[in-house]
Amino acid sequence: MNAIATENMQTTSHTPAVNTLTETVSTANIPEAENFSFLGSSDFYEPAALLCSLLLVGFLFFLSYRKRQHLHYRLQHTEKELSNVHKELNSIQEELNTLHQGYQTARRFQQNMKEADLTVQLEQKATPQRCNKTSSQPPEKYQYAQRLAQNGMFPEEIAATLAISSQEAAQVVALTKLAA
Repeated sequence: MNAIATENMQTTSHTPAVNTLTETVSTANIPEAENFSFLGSSDFYEPAALLCSLLLVGFLFFLSYRKRQHLHYRLQHTEKELSNVHKELNSIQEELNTLHQGYQTARRFQQNMKEADLTVQLEQKATPQRCNKTSSQPPEKYQYAQRLAQNGMFPEEIAATLAISSQEAAQVVALTKLAA
């Protein structure tokens, strides 16, 4: 029981000490909220607000400047890519034109060959067959050469087409012009 009595005494003995401390704190000279009235005045907030606004405007300007630099870089990069694509497109267009010219030349050549072949066939049918194999008609390749020359082909083209020498082709072209 002594322990309980001692504990009660300590509790009651602390109670006056706590009371004294509470009174001391409450009677102490602590500044009231009125003493911090400069925080509520416009004299304090106006420069702070101005400073915050300036910092915010500066930060936004910096962000817009960086964004502008980035867009400028992307524009230059895109212009370079567009220039490269344009060069490739021109190259492809030139190649296409070359192929088209080759196609047109081959087509004209094929048409000339068909006409020469048809003409030779018609002439052979119109000319009576002779019993003698050594006729006065030139060989078939020269007949083709004559028709190609009449259609305006050059001797070099005729020589390459019919596998004859360029001199033979030139002679056939000359004879064709004389006969005309």
